[in-house]
Amino acid sequence: YNEIKSKYKPLKVIGKGNFGIVFLVKNIMTNELFVNKRVSAKTKEELKEIAKEVKLMSKIDSPYVIKLIEYYFDSDNSILNEVNLNI
Repeated sequence: YNEIKSKYKPLKVIGKGNFGIVFLVKNIMTNELFVNKRVSAKTKEELKEIAKEVKLMSKIDSPYVIKLIEYYFDSDNSILNEVNLNI
């Protein structure tokens, strides 16, 4: 995941909610702007549900749904796990 994580520079927080934080990020190589949504899971069950949703989102190709570019799971081996979605 470090390869994906190191490609982006966070610019600013653009939103916060119950499940996570949304950042405006810039691809360091291309200067393209993306949105990075960091979703936190406090239990293994929550992480399973998030992983299911991410898998489904990665398969959707519709002009009416925001495209999931890439994602990675970030964990420090504690209870907290983050799923980072670049859209």
